[in-house]
Amino acid sequence: FNEFRLHKPMPHQLIHLDHKLLAPPQPVLELDLTELSPGLATVSAPVTTPGEWNAVVAWYDLQLDDTTQVSSSVEHPDALQAIQYLPGPFKFLSQGDTASFGVATNGTTFGFKFEETASPCEMDGAGLLRWHWGMLNDEYRNGLYNEAITAAIAKKKKQSDRPIQVLDIGTGSGLLSMMCARAGADEIVAVEMVEPLVGMARRIISQNGFENITVHNKMSTALEVEVDLPRKVDLLVSEIVDVALLGEHMVPAVADASARLLADDAVMIPAAATLIGCLLQVAAQPGVPGQAQVQHRLHLPTEVTVPGSEMYQQLLLNRLEHSRLSDEFNVFAFDFYRCGEHQGGEEQTLNITTTSAGTVDAVGLWFNMQLDDERTISTAPVGEGAKDTCWQQAVMWLQGSEADRTFGKGDVVRLKASHDGVRIRLNLA
Repeated sequence: FNEFRLHKPMPHQLIHLDHKLLAPPQPVLELDLTELSPGLATVSAPVTTPGEWNAVVAWYDLQLDDTTQVSSSVEHPDALQAIQYLPGPFKFLSQGDTASFGVATNGTTFGFKFEETASPCEMDGAGLLRWHWGMLNDEYRNGLYNEAITAAIAKKKKQSDRPIQVLDIGTGSGLLSMMCARAGADEIVAVEMVEPLVGMARRIISQNGFENITVHNKMSTALEVEVDLPRKVDLLVSEIVDVALLGEHMVPAVADASARLLADDAVMIPAAATLIGCLLQVAAQPGVPGQAQVQHRLHLPTEVTVPGSEMYQQLLLNRLEHSRLSDEFNVFAFDFYRCGEHQGGEEQTLNITTTSAGTVDAVGLWFNMQLDDERTISTAPVGEGAKDTCWQQAVMWLQGSEADRTFGKGDVVRLKASHDGVRIRLNLA
């Protein structure tokens, strides 16, 4: 897991992390943006609070002119800070100790340096994407997957003495494959298209002592039975869903596997999912469309125009100032056993009755993902004190004038909903 910690600094809001500061903040790197050059600064931070040192948090003060400064410090509740997790083993620091490290810059970006002989942590970017850290630490997600996998393999063993073959699509760290091996699967073939993750998965699997898992650096659509797989598989496990369900190509990948790689009686985990929406009125605030119009009288379109990009924003709804203007409603339901029928896309008009008067700025989206008949993962916003999933929620901003998006209580809002098997789109009808 040190490889995940060695990712370049990760964006967080420190106020939302359970932490304690071991040393007071201090300047570590001063840059003249008119004349950037490589360099290495050494930092010696006096420890004022004892604790285990496992991360460094950084923010910036940006001087715009002689009198104007922009800061991303923790004093600004809407700002993001950068957190660099240290490679283990971690040191326990006592009051009066000194925490020493280096900060290197190549003139374009920067990286932290924690050992004399080490290179700066992923100074030029990382092949291991930061959201894997959240997934690996999502006990709710991982616990339900483990239960579903264990139950499915136990049921298969009762039904037949045939060795159980498993396909894991998008294995990432290899976690689901190891769950399958631990539950008694005989052979697991896992695929992962991100090359650095493949090497990491192989090392994690080896270090955990599993010898019946093979990881291929390819997409599942490139697999061939009797070449990459000994025969058609009995169990398909995957977690290739993004915050709005379809963005990681779950539907086409499972449709292809169903047609070519799965036995007739194969079990799928997950089995089905429903995308759920709610009409939102969103107050002008940092990080969302509308603030510029209110504060600076600027018009910035919310529509994403980059081809292939997502049409929504990923965030935690319980940290967004908003009002719900409707009850929850189902947008689309997907039976993964029938992905071939979903792959071509669907389109429908939803008639949503408002529960409060207001301006419909966006649709909040989350999903219920049914792993099996007994276990469902929900990414719905949680209440105060509860923990959200690693997916968070999606907010899809609606187009149209404020007048066209303003409704009274009890009015019917007509939404045109469509998907092409990969992307969700919502617009006022």
